[in-house]
Amino acid sequence: MWSKALRLDGLVRDPNALHVMMVEYVCRHAKDFALVHFRLDYYPFSAISRRVTPFLTTLRGRLALPEH
Repeated sequence: MWSKALRLDGLVRDPNALHVMMVEYVCRHAKDFALVHFRLDYYPFSAISRRVTPFLTTLRGRLALPEH
């Protein structure tokens, strides 16, 4: 989706916009896979949960927060 790691690209000011684009792309192609694994915390939940393809997500960060 991007030519280099977003955290290393000084021109990227809003990586969240690119993450949303990637989730949309993956959702459109989810039927081509047996399982989809995201490493974007909770970002893909609303989009991918409407697909029939099973998915899992790696959660990182402050997992003890009540909203997480």
